Amino acid sequence: MSVGLLNSYVSPVNQNRMHVIGTVANFDQRAASPLDVAHQGTVFVALDARLHARFSGGTPVGEWIVSRRVNGDWPLDPWPNTGWRFSDEASARAAYQTMRQHVLSRLHGAQPHDDRSPARGLVDPSSAWGEAFYVQGQEALYLSCDRGTEAKVLTSITDRLESFEIAGSNGGEGAVYSTQTAPHLVAITTGQGGLIEHLLVAFTPANELQAVAAGLPGSDLDTEPFEIDVPSGILVLSWGRLDGRGWTAQAPGQDPAAIIAHQIGNTVARPLPTPWTTTPDAPHAWGLRVRPGRYIVGLRFLETAQGISGMAMSHTQAAPLWPDLVGESAAAAPPNLAAAAAASHAAAAQIAAGAGGDEDPLVFPGQRLARLSDYVRLMKGMQRGDMNGALQAAGMDMASYGAAAGAWGMRMSQDPVLMNKFTAMMAKP
Repeated sequence: MSVGLLNSYVSPVNQNRMHVIGTVANFDQRAASPLDVAHQGTVFVALDARLHARFSGGTPVGEWIVSRRVNGDWPLDPWPNTGWRFSDEASARAAYQTMRQHVLSRLHGAQPHDDRSPARGLVDPSSAWGEAFYVQGQEALYLSCDRGTEAKVLTSITDRLESFEIAGSNGGEGAVYSTQTAPHLVAITTGQGGLIEHLLVAFTPANELQAVAAGLPGSDLDTEPFEIDVPSGILVLSWGRLDGRGWTAQAPGQDPAAIIAHQIGNTVARPLPTPWTTTPDAPHAWGLRVRPGRYIVGLRFLETAQGISGMAMSHTQAAPLWPDLVGESAAAAPPNLAAAAAASHAAAAQIAAGAGGDEDPLVFPGQRLARLSDYVRLMKGMQRGDMNGALQAAGMDMASYGAAAGAWGMRMSQDPVLMNKFTAMMAKP
């Protein structure tokens, strides 16, 4: 199956195709500071740009967290009801001492050992308390009292995919996706006005690009869906470690959505600069031009040899891409597929009559992917499964590909004739 676009001009038979724009990463060993290690493998977040500007990410805040990790079946229940999140250090340390005494009273002969090594993932090892308790040479549990970050809290409370409220936003919510440590594929479809209407962030251990590009047909909805608002039309997808307040630090008083929109430029999607921009193989954040409004969010799972899971987002009034992920408003107002098919058929007729112009148009003069054939060549290379090899052959990296793919997606969503030429060229051997 070709790697195509879903937009308002694609006929119903092609409704289940997406456009893989690149990857997003949630860790990079080469850029790892102790704070980065503390957030290894933590969550992705998807937020309206104005909400993301309030998100503190991995920056330590005034909150403190007491946590425990029990290894095995030990007689420790019931635990003291101390709570685990504290707004001041003194209360957190008091709770830690209470839990510590509980462990020592229940596990006779347990030997506590101070352990604040990087492997423990502490946010602030110099200030934290962290002990491993051993019984007959076996680690029974690890207990810690550490400074908190918004990302670490989300990691602790997120069961795969959930909504969460942004502090100080008067009820504004985003989506938080708890997943594996690896670059994830990012796929989109465009629709009304060339804007993104569907988004998929997929973890695929076997790099099953074609299944993701196809929209994970046959996948199941694996969580209870929920809705979030993206009123600005600018969505930020990022590693939860990223402090969103940094976007506006250099431009106080400006609309955060406008700042991100300026960075995206005239494309629909572009990687955003982060403190780790120069080192990773994949960006840690994307700015996305989406159709403003409400989005329904759910976790999808496709049964393959190694499995594919992903966070799926769909505009509630868009043509449904996943039948089991449909908002109430979309159910009440079914998409006008007839109009979409008519536009596509009209474009095909124009080409057949010889009025379609150059079969291989020059769309972006002076750019790497200037002609349609350049873009198709890259898409076919990626379709064969060697994403890195295809990018190298085109003289591109993931960041430049993301910008170019977004530009091609917007242009084709606005030009049904170009879309039909693309579809025909992709179908040729």
